[in-house]
Amino acid sequence: MNKLIVAESLFTNHKVVTCLDSVVDQQACILGGHEDGSVRLYDLRSSHNGGVKQHKIFESNTSFISQVRICPKDHNLFAASGYDGKIRIWDLRNETEPLHTLKRKGEDFKVFALSWVGSNIVSGGSDSNVNFFTATV
Repeated sequence: MNKLIVAESLFTNHKVVTCLDSVVDQQACILGGHEDGSVRLYDLRSSHNGGVKQHKIFESNTSFISQVRICPKDHNLFAASGYDGKIRIWDLRNETEPLHTLKRKGEDFKVFALSWVGSNIVSGGSDSNVNFFTATV
């Protein structure tokens, strides 16, 4: 039986982390979605004031981030969904604005689940529907 050994625990001092995904090409980098509507890129290899060094902040969502997912076809892209009912597609190299914003049909629906299927995006939310968005990557 293999034993799991935890060598170090790292913490951030930002808002509550609601979801995480790892950046495939950068083994020590993770994306964290937060309750304040931001997504932050962290580098686990470096520390800052006893915590993880934050590299970039992606701010556009107006509410709680429910999911962040790196695109399996292009590791520079990620999708972030939130309680504002929108899914934003971002490029890790540009935190100023999302590349595209997807809106689920209907009014005031929250997006709870998000996944990439190849270069396409599947989402589920408070409207009890599963939406499939075709994307070209």
